[in-house]
Amino acid sequence: MAAQRLGPRQIARLQAAAGEYLAAAPGGQDSDMRFDVALVDGAGRIEIVENALWL
Repeated sequence: MAAQRLGPRQIARLQAAAGEYLAAAPGGQDSDMRFDVALVDGAGRIEIVENALWL
């Protein structure tokens, strides 16, 4: 499954990007958020995993 290929380094990059984004959000770090991940396989099929990363 492609979701298992999302490694610690990629997760850390996503979290860092979210931190930068939330720094400018009106609610800051207290804003409601979730991480959805779009997985695309070799045939072009797309699977959306909602709330893929728990913080």
